[in-house]
Amino acid sequence: EFLKLKLNAELGGRFESLTDIPADIENLFLKNVIAFEHEHANAEIKTVHDVLGNPEYVKSALLNEKGLKAALYEFEKLMEKNGIVVDYLVEYPLRLKYEFLTEELFLHESTMFSMPGMTTHYIYEEFHPNHEYDINRYSEEFINHWLGQNFNEYSTEFGMTFILPGGSEIDRNAVFQKFQWIFDSYQEFQDLEYKVETIQFTLSENDSGTGWSEGFASYSALQEDGETIHFEGNFRFEFLMKDTYWSIVYFTWPGFSW
Repeated sequence: EFLKLKLNAELGGRFESLTDIPADIENLFLKNVIAFEHEHANAEIKTVHDVLGNPEYVKSALLNEKGLKAALYEFEKLMEKNGIVVDYLVEYPLRLKYEFLTEELFLHESTMFSMPGMTTHYIYEEFHPNHEYDINRYSEEFINHWLGQNFNEYSTEFGMTFILPGGSEIDRNAVFQKFQWIFDSYQEFQDLEYKVETIQFTLSENDSGTGWSEGFASYSALQEDGETIHFEGNFRFEFLMKDTYWSIVYFTWPGFSW
């Protein structure tokens, strides 16, 4: 209870207890929160290169493939030792990774500090968005949510509204209701097969853009009486990007009718 008061007085934080957390675990958690906030408040702004001790490095163009692989490995081990990891959502050539580290991330400034057990993660795609990957990922999220019949307010593949042909808009909650009406008619969907065959996008100014994906899907819907209905056909997802985030704003899908 003292730590909760301390957290509120010093940092303005509020902490709601959960009845199923043992008191000693809650106590340790609060201590870690306070230590983190104090470290962060006193942390300096440094480059990643500074944090690593300003290691020397060779320009990418001067390294052959063997030397490049060895140098990248050494830098990744050095970063790991200093609590820094770079995550890549898809696989990229080793030379691209090396150039990203030495020519870009090393120069990146941030509020840097370390605590035992703490790791700072940088995601490559936050520096260089992979739009094709994002469109494909959100297309597959829709498909998997459809198979599991579990669309809800946390389904991040959608925007807040859908844009119908002709330009009229419909709230996402109304579409979720349409989903539920369909799901209530079947026990489950089975034997889903699909392939995203084409992805296209166009980028505009101010981190905006439009895009779409197309493919083919087939699945069976199990009815209450044990009979199945087979659905198959082409699908298409229409996307808008706003503030670097893609979302589905219209779609066609076998078994769904607007």
